[in-house]
Amino acid sequence: MELSHTIRYAVEAMVYLARRNEDHRLIPSRDIGQACGISVRFLMKILRQLAAAGLLHSSQGPGGGYRLDRPMNRITLLDIVAAVDGPVTGRRLLTWTPGNTPVERRFEQTCERAAGELRRTYGSVRLSDLAGRKQAAVS
Repeated sequence: MELSHTIRYAVEAMVYLARRNEDHRLIPSRDIGQACGISVRFLMKILRQLAAAGLLHSSQGPGGGYRLDRPMNRITLLDIVAAVDGPVTGRRLLTWTPGNTPVERRFEQTCERAAGELRRTYGSVRLSDLAGRKQAAVS
């Protein structure tokens, strides 16, 4: 499965913030963009999506920026993907009307099973794993 450049940039930005999260300081988007090699204009769209999903805390104005909104061991790759691309669902051919024939129903069920496996896999990968950091469990 291929992930979009948007997902790649979202993961890179989240990993950068996770690695800089020790003091819970806000980090300006231009610093994140420079460190990750992402244009600030494009990055801002991604950061807004991550903040809207509750993964980032954002503050505007002087001294503003972004930081993780929850511990890095409580954010999964599935959270990041869903925040940027929407829910991970089974894909089907656009020309098919779902469920009209037995073949279409089986194909749709197969796609949804595959998506379920992908959700489980993405859900098992924590931001702390991607950042190469261990963090004490938080209840």
